[in-house]
Amino acid sequence: MPASGVSRLYKLHPINSSPSTSKQRAQGPTYRTALIVGAVCILHISVMLIATITIGLKRPASLQSWSNLCGILAAVLSSIQYFPQIYTTVKLRCVGSLSIPMMCIQTPGGFVWAASLAARLGAKGWSTWGVLLVTASLQGLLLVLSVFFEYLGPNKGHSHGEVESVDNDERDEQDSRPSEETPLLQNQ
Repeated sequence: MPASGVSRLYKLHPINSSPSTSKQRAQGPTYRTALIVGAVCILHISVMLIATITIGLKRPASLQSWSNLCGILAAVLSSIQYFPQIYTTVKLRCVGSLSIPMMCIQTPGGFVWAASLAARLGAKGWSTWGVLLVTASLQGLLLVLSVFFEYLGPNKGHSHGEVESVDNDERDEQDSRPSEETPLLQNQ
């Protein structure tokens, strides 16, 4: 195989990447982004802990309202966690590295856990079991999408990037798309 053919096979490697691949990587998440997200999470935890302790000590009657607000915030943040994965699964039209068997176990488990808490806490505890209901529903949507693309969709059997015989232009296009082997954090 000529050297140019070998370099096409290893296009995802940073040394042999094309300018379009480099631009795509520069736009993706970086190590710096991961550090910023980590710092924001630590700040969020600190603020929530301090606020909860303060409200608990100074205004114990307001704890139920604070709990409801925290439940809504938890539902919003957990939704933010699932939306990028749902978007990526729809955009790539493949399962990637998602585990369908794991989601088949975890999704019903989330609904059972939410129902168990709802039965114990009643309507007053909606901020506790509502979060689980939202996350189980989003994971259920991800499971349905995954099953469709893996077993029923137009790309069934090719969802993990296996390519039989394609010409060089198609291979270049497929190499530039993210896959389960594409690093989540890109170097700058």
